[in-house]
Amino acid sequence: MTNAAGNTQFANQYKIGSNVTADLAPGWRIRNAGSVFREITPSLKIGTLFNNRAITNFAGNQSYGDAPLYWRNPGRSVFFNLAMTVP
Repeated sequence: MTNAAGNTQFANQYKIGSNVTADLAPGWRIRNAGSVFREITPSLKIGTLFNNRAITNFAGNQSYGDAPLYWRNPGRSVFFNLAMTVP
């Protein structure tokens, strides 16, 4: 296949398979937690639960050497959040 200028192009030259990621985000609400706080809400978020680091997209070619470059899923991440309500 060629483009409008007559240069050879390779559309979809690099086939990338599908992949699946999963996130987990449990949270709790604790009411009447004590005399200072009316409510405490801790939550946890785990991104990319199974640590899937599959290639997700083609990012082009290197300017020198023409090597293919790819985008990947980020590794696992863990976030903790704590919200407290005072009366």
